[in-house]
Amino acid sequence: MSVNPDETVRANEEVSRVLSELNSRGVKRKRGQYENYSAEIRVEIGKFAAENGTTKAVRQFSVSLGRKINESTVRSMKTAYLKQQQKSNPVKPSLPDPKTSVNTDETVRMNEEVTRKLPKLNSRGIRRKRGHYENYSAKIRAEIGKFAIENGNIKAVRRYSTSLGRKISESTVRSMKTAYLKQQQKSNPVKPSLPDPKTSVNTDETVRMNEEVTRKLPKLNSRGIRRKRGHYENYSAKIRAEIGKFAIENGNIKAVRRYSTSLGRKISESTVRSMKLAYLKQRQKSNLEPVTALPHVKRGRPLLLGALDDRIQSYVNSVRDSGGIINKNIIVAAARGIVMQNNRGLLKEFGGPIEITSAWSESLLRRMGFIKRKGTKEARKLPINFKKVKTEFLQRITEVIATEAIPPELVINFDQSGVHIVPVSSWTLARQGESQVPIIELEDKRKITALFSITMSGDLLPLHLLYTGKTDKCHPNFNFPEEWDVYHSPNHCSNEHTMCRFADNVLIPYVKKIRESLQLPNEQRAMVIFDVFFAHQSERFLTKLHDAGISTVFVPANCTSELQPLNLTFNGRFKELMKEEFNKWYAAQVSHALDHGEDIQGIKVDLKLSTMKLLHANWLLTVYNKLRNEREAIVDDFVKSSIKSAIANIQL
Repeated sequence: MSVNPDETVRANEEVSRVLSELNSRGVKRKRGQYENYSAEIRVEIGKFAAENGTTKAVRQFSVSLGRKINESTVRSMKTAYLKQQQKSNPVKPSLPDPKTSVNTDETVRMNEEVTRKLPKLNSRGIRRKRGHYENYSAKIRAEIGKFAIENGNIKAVRRYSTSLGRKISESTVRSMKTAYLKQQQKSNPVKPSLPDPKTSVNTDETVRMNEEVTRKLPKLNSRGIRRKRGHYENYSAKIRAEIGKFAIENGNIKAVRRYSTSLGRKISESTVRSMKLAYLKQRQKSNLEPVTALPHVKRGRPLLLGALDDRIQSYVNSVRDSGGIINKNIIVAAARGIVMQNNRGLLKEFGGPIEITSAWSESLLRRMGFIKRKGTKEARKLPINFKKVKTEFLQRITEVIATEAIPPELVINFDQSGVHIVPVSSWTLARQGESQVPIIELEDKRKITALFSITMSGDLLPLHLLYTGKTDKCHPNFNFPEEWDVYHSPNHCSNEHTMCRFADNVLIPYVKKIRESLQLPNEQRAMVIFDVFFAHQSERFLTKLHDAGISTVFVPANCTSELQPLNLTFNGRFKELMKEEFNKWYAAQVSHALDHGEDIQGIKVDLKLSTMKLLHANWLLTVYNKLRNEREAIVDDFVKSSIKSAIANIQL
């Protein structure tokens, strides 16, 4: 099942079109005959598509015109219509009147800035060409910049617009002012006045402090530009220990002088001081024993899992080298399993300090030299006239609920989503520098379709599940709840037959149950809200709903991310909980293998479909029972989609 039906229809049509252009020898045929449409017809088709959707427009005008009109043609007419509407009615903001404003100068400046950033359109709604820009000499730019610093931008605009005999904008003055300040800073960098060590009570301390202050000043060259980082010297562990010991016995300054001479290069006081501190710490650790070497300490925070980090890296490399799936879920689960086998008391869930998160898994992969790359998909965009579409959508819902006096328990939203048997993502992992990165996860066919249904009162209806297959043998050997509808289709996607099953086995029984529990008449109508997926528009399915007293409202095309309640929180929450169940199971498998003495690089977790189906079914039931109790979160989805607020004033 496709997440975006219109996009899938378009893509399929495009592929079929290219294939149809090849003859039996695989050679592209000559261009066929193209139909011409009058300007009036193009406007009519574009307007209809904008209001009712591209698919409906294809059906409507293919019949009325008596010839096949493809979806891409309708889409281009729709785009042209919307652009023309935008040109003829450009949106311009209402600007405040400077005369009635408290701060006239500020209002004038803000109005000018807003107007400047608006598209420059002529009377035909076409963007005008870039205007003429004035050139100012370097001397004039410096003069204006200096005046603006001393007197303000507005006064500078007025003065130089008059003296130069042409309008100069406030933004131009502001840029000159900024450039002048930068130039002043470069030519006269601010340096603090440092005390003279000769007149100081503590000469050594004053020298050290002056050196530290100077070191932290920006390193500028003669042109006022910051210099590149200087060359850093490396010292052996033995030399570091020797310098640190000498500094303790004789002081930092003497150590600087001695070793600058003996090593033949300048050694700073701060370097000596750091070696001295390192020597003292190392001596403290060794119970005051003499220190003969001071190796460099590894910088950064200590590893979260300490020595176990190497074992996890070894496991990740082993799985990847054998062609297995590597993503953040797998890594988090494997890490949990390794820690549980070593000492489960370290994990936060067992009272310990360690919490293994998705962010930690990303850190591990970066340290291993992996990068993540995403499979690209066309970004979804809301319609240009989204506000109008949203208003009409909410108005339809309001009218149906008000007219039929429908209670919240009978306002239903359903949506279907693909659920992976093994949770994966559209990210793949590769060594940094690899040019070819196959994103296997994007082509994973091991998933089912789950159809969720919720009500505005916070109820979660029984699930409708579709497995891939042609008989019941493709179903897992699991005792699903009796009220669930578990079925199959050749590609686990919904079609007319499966949608009618959903209506007969889930939707209509629920509506009847609510009518009885609320003591409502059998004629009491309900309402369902769903998207324009082609299986949902089947005449047989819609007729079945109508005969059962259920009114229908479609979510406008390309607006499900804003107006489909289930898309706002519930679907994402469901998938996150499924990932958690998978992570727990995977961690237990890794921990069990380690307990039985298996080598970390030899562990292979069985992810075969025959193994995963039964486990996946159990996770579905566990997650379903959790979400049934989150009634407030379900109601909140109707609030986020604005449906709840739209009907707030209706009195039933």
